[in-house]
Amino acid sequence: MNRKGWKIFFVTMFIVCAAASSFAATITKYFEEVYDFNPGGDVIVRAVNGGIELSSWSQDKVEIVSEVKVRAGSRREAEDLLEEVEIVVDYDSDRIRVEADYPKHLGKNGFFKWAFGSNGGVWVRYWIKVPEKTNIDLKTVNGGIETENVEGKAELRTTNGGIEASDIKGSISVQTTNGSVRVKVDSFSNSDEITIRTVNGSVRLALPSNVSADLEAGTVNGSIRTDFPLTVRGRLTKRNLDGKIKDGGGSIILGTVNGSVTVSER
Repeated sequence: MNRKGWKIFFVTMFIVCAAASSFAATITKYFEEVYDFNPGGDVIVRAVNGGIELSSWSQDKVEIVSEVKVRAGSRREAEDLLEEVEIVVDYDSDRIRVEADYPKHLGKNGFFKWAFGSNGGVWVRYWIKVPEKTNIDLKTVNGGIETENVEGKAELRTTNGGIEASDIKGSISVQTTNGSVRVKVDSFSNSDEITIRTVNGSVRLALPSNVSADLEAGTVNGSIRTDFPLTVRGRLTKRNLDGKIKDGGGSIILGTVNGSVTVSER
């Protein structure tokens, strides 16, 4: 393409971008409910284009707060789109499942359709309070996950986003594709299991000083470091580690492709 052609192309793109910024509208609504809940039950959250923050409190209840944000070519279109988005809660006193029901037609034709007012986007973010003894299953796409002070089985999954979990008591399974993972464990028994995997990001695990566990750690492009003395099984390399902390016990498996693995003492 000659210079004149490039100039026409960039001018056209500028006009399109200007039209998008001039006529696009973003509006927000909130959902908030509190449910009676039995400690030891299951809380399940599914999100797309948004993060999840979950922590415990002293009440035998689950509080769900969500922010729904939509973008469209005009305010009228944004209002219509917002009306189509619904937070769906499947509830009983031992199990709660939360997810957003939203238009599935979004995103088919990408930027140009949105630029001229016929497409948009939806983002849903959650803030959740649960009893301390609760099993949690949190999954999101394009968003991070944060959890704090939960005792029970925890399963945390995201595709594009980091994961941070602190003051965890019990087994935890963590997986992300593009993001780093930080986990701080408050207590760990011989029957507990920790599994943390990512592709592009580092893995950082902090354990109590009295931990006794079987540890496997691996990376392709990165390093492995641990604060704990280990009894190593097999061959020790810079990128793979298999051994025991003290007498062994609960299982800890850590892995990444592009990033480092660090096991530290709290």
